[in-house]
Amino acid sequence: MCNFERKSVLQAHDTFSPKEDLAELDTFIRSQKVPGELTISYPGNGGRTSVVFKGRPVVHRGEVETLPEKS
Repeated sequence: MCNFERKSVLQAHDTFSPKEDLAELDTFIRSQKVPGELTISYPGNGGRTSVVFKGRPVVHRGEVETLPEKS
């Protein structure tokens, strides 16, 4: 039988309007005191296409349910 460990990795993604005021958004995110990364995407024409805050991934370790052996 193989021994292994199961874990789930969860990461929240908060999507904001590309038209959001970035200074206001920065103030809001800092007030939440949540670690993560703010990503702002720009296409070739210079406008913003997306503003996403990715929270720090959280790892949950769990037990693996084993099936009873056949007799």
